Amino acid sequence: MFLERNLRGEELEKLGQMDSAIALYEANVMDGFEGAFPYERLRIIYRKARRFQDAIRVCEAYDAMAKEMVAAGIPSERFTGTFTVWASKMRTGRKQDRQAHRELKDVLDRYYPKPD
Repeated sequence: MFLERNLRGEELEKLGQMDSAIALYEANVMDGFEGAFPYERLRIIYRKARRFQDAIRVCEAYDAMAKEMVAAGIPSERFTGTFTVWASKMRTGRKQDRQAHRELKDVLDRYYPKPD
């Protein structure tokens, strides 16, 4: 079910059917998918659409899922690496998105501070 949604979401993105792709990815997020793919796709889609609060919500959902997996004994490196990459990408945002990038970066930095 999860894999099919992700694959179909990718197909729909390529066809430009973003709302349908979002619905599939959001379904995986709501059902607690244990991987980065739908969270990453949603973060990218929402950021490009300037839906920054949705991007933040998805990042926070990813963090909550990751914490559950770590508590269940799955190594944290599997999850923290993804968040570190996201935070790094958000630190290099375009000028017109500066405030929104700052908000999203702050959320990510709360969980995974920039290494010294």
